[in-house]
Amino acid sequence: MLRMNYSLKEEKSHGTSLYPFQIYYMNDNTTKVFVLHHWHNYVEIIYVQAGRLFININNEQYAGTSGDIFIVNEEELHGMYTEDTCTLYYAFLFPLKFLNFEMNDLVQNSYLGALCNKNSIFENKIPITSESYEKILHELKTLIHLNEAKENEYQFATKISLLNIVYLLAKGKLIKERNSSLSIVKDNKLNLLKNITSYIHENYNRRIYLETISEKFNMSPKYFCKFFKDNFGKTFIEYVNGLRIDKSMDMLINTDLPIMDIAFANGFENFSYYIRAFKKLVGYTPLSYRKKSTQAD
Repeated sequence: MLRMNYSLKEEKSHGTSLYPFQIYYMNDNTTKVFVLHHWHNYVEIIYVQAGRLFININNEQYAGTSGDIFIVNEEELHGMYTEDTCTLYYAFLFPLKFLNFEMNDLVQNSYLGALCNKNSIFENKIPITSESYEKILHELKTLIHLNEAKENEYQFATKISLLNIVYLLAKGKLIKERNSSLSIVKDNKLNLLKNITSYIHENYNRRIYLETISEKFNMSPKYFCKFFKDNFGKTFIEYVNGLRIDKSMDMLINTDLPIMDIAFANGFENFSYYIRAFKKLVGYTPLSYRKKSTQAD
């Protein structure tokens, strides 16, 4: 399983303080991708190069295929996974304030300022039929080249390219105003989803009773299960197991603890079940994954 080590509220910085921009290329075609639900104060543009990438953004499920471009706005709850080992994608991350102008001109007030203040947001998926799609894709490929070659003043060119993407999104009517009344409803639901996942992250290493978590959020167990599946694209058990396995992967790589101890430390009460769940999600047994990761180092 190819992993990006995000916490629910991601505190990790991307790039540097003077150049807060980072590209991640997820290109290991021998393992699956599973990125847990998280949120951060960065815009994330995702370009699917090959395969199928399933993305959940604010409880909306998308199935991305080769060529698809998605945008995750700042503070939007999102996660992603693949069902095979053939998916390759790029993730471009940057804070909106990286693009701000010091002078409050028309562009700053009407576009960048509105985006930073969250009065406007990007559409989450760029339609391939959009008049801006090909040019946006060209800019993304330019960003890849710039940040791989790192020629003189590539940071300057990167900023220009990102601003051009915002221009193309505006031109293609892919920036929308937030409806205040609908936003309140959506924000309330998003906060509920964040609270649910935060509770799971805080308690993953102990038994989490369905009755307890559903009661905590004022739902019946049956409704909670449906609500969870509708909003996260996976069952409550699948999500909890995924988190526990994700945490155990760090311990498999970074400690010499016995695998059984790692399983129990991350909330699994049955060692055989841990091995089966791990292999189903990752494609390897925990022992094989440990050996593979050690050899890679």
